Amino acid sequence: MAVIDTPKHALPVVIQVVAAFTAALLVMYLGGWLVMFGFWVGSKVLVLVSLIPVFGLFYLIGTVTKEASPLTGTPGWRVLWAALMSVVGLIGVVFYSSALDSWQPHGPTWLLYGGFGLPVALVAAILVRGVLLPLGTAVVAVALIALANTGPTWQEPDTAKTRTKAAGVTPYLSPQAGYGSPTFRLEDGRAVVEYAATGPDAPLGERPRLVTHKVKPTTWKDVPVYREDPAAHVWVRRYGEVEVTAIVPKQADKEASLAFAKTARAASDDEVMALLPEPDRPVMRVVDRFTDTMRKLAEGRGQET
Repeated sequence: MAVIDTPKHALPVVIQVVAAFTAALLVMYLGGWLVMFGFWVGSKVLVLVSLIPVFGLFYLIGTVTKEASPLTGTPGWRVLWAALMSVVGLIGVVFYSSALDSWQPHGPTWLLYGGFGLPVALVAAILVRGVLLPLGTAVVAVALIALANTGPTWQEPDTAKTRTKAAGVTPYLSPQAGYGSPTFRLEDGRAVVEYAATGPDAPLGERPRLVTHKVKPTTWKDVPVYREDPAAHVWVRRYGEVEVTAIVPKQADKEASLAFAKTARAASDDEVMALLPEPDRPVMRVVDRFTDTMRKLAEGRGQET
């Protein structure tokens, strides 16, 4: 066999691989959720039924690009090719999903969703005419599987830096007498630190809070600026690329609210570790997660929540 048999097969090979990649993405967007739901609930019947239109789509692609692969030249072999594309491609997508669950963070959206077509395209490239392209693709596939399985172990350790990076912004604190430990939450990329009063005489009302988010660098001085608000005292202060807004209930003294804003400071490493949630980093290896999913499907058991 030549690299791709003869030059006339080059275009069908490219079209077949690209079509397989595109079809996989369309299936995932339009109906792939049903297949994955079958895996989730452990229903072999649902998975098989969901694969019927997928099989038909791949059979159509094989018919249009029949010169690209030895398995798409005749209707009989084309059935085998479409079955391999459907089943092996689906297994690859499940493995890719397992890798996504173990790698944190997932990365850009285009990588998250576009990658679902990669396993199918690799299967298609392995089955085309020739020697070098199928062999090279097989080597790449093995390398990607090894990388996906070992990569999660390279992730940074759980530190204040990694937690702050995951949150997107460093929380600011301003401890006050009469208030307990603060609570933390993220709202649209803003770090919200809220204090709850421990008694009726808390000087800043029931729930004063500090809202922190990143802004463009500014030449503003590090001085709190008062903003009018009918329900609260609002002081805005900038620290380089960080803007901290102190929000205190209106019934509190304005000077006390200013002091609250002035004493706001970035949380220390120990405070970050205590305040921010632990990163979502499943410890199970990718291959272990993948085999666990496949075993649950074989046993007809759904995923545990």
